[in-house]
Amino acid sequence: MGNEQSAPIVVDVAVANRVIMGSPSATPASSSSSSQTPSAQNMPPRMARQHERLVMELLPFGTVEQFHLWLESAPVLGSWLEFRANCRHVDLDEVDKTRAAQMTRDALNSKSARYLVYHPDKEGWTVEDHIVRFMATIMKDALLQGVWDEGELENKTLDIAKAVYEVLCFFKAVDEQPTEPGSDDAAGEQPPDYHPPDYQPPDYTA
Repeated sequence: MGNEQSAPIVVDVAVANRVIMGSPSATPASSSSSSQTPSAQNMPPRMARQHERLVMELLPFGTVEQFHLWLESAPVLGSWLEFRANCRHVDLDEVDKTRAAQMTRDALNSKSARYLVYHPDKEGWTVEDHIVRFMATIMKDALLQGVWDEGELENKTLDIAKAVYEVLCFFKAVDEQPTEPGSDDAAGEQPPDYHPPDYQPPDYTA
């Protein structure tokens, strides 16, 4: 990374939802948005830089800007919003990162429908299951995005999974930062038109 200074990452839930839903009006997140989740600039700078360094050491991004563009891409934000909808109040400090990475590797190697289908049946899922779902889908989507190739993913599955786990920790830490006093920030709520990927409308019939 050198001495390169990076702009803070802002995770705007409303904008992310528009990106995921394919709206042509989707625009990059802005620090002035009233519906954004707390941004990295509200975090202790050391925390943001630490997560960034841990991830970039293992992910093949040439610049910080490329890494940020990937974080803000629809596949990554879609997986984050799905996890957030199911596990918003989960304490990741209680999760064994190595075990989660191993479970993710096993899910990818076995092409597990439990975690990789578009609409998984989440009944009875544990926190670990939701984390593995996040990590496995991020890694498979990144393969399709050209972030790495099949051979690289196979050879470095555990290392990449641990890096993706740090991405989850980063999103979680940013999301949990308190809002400014008097702010109308609705970071604690999902956008009114957002539904987790396993949602089915009331009139849906299989």
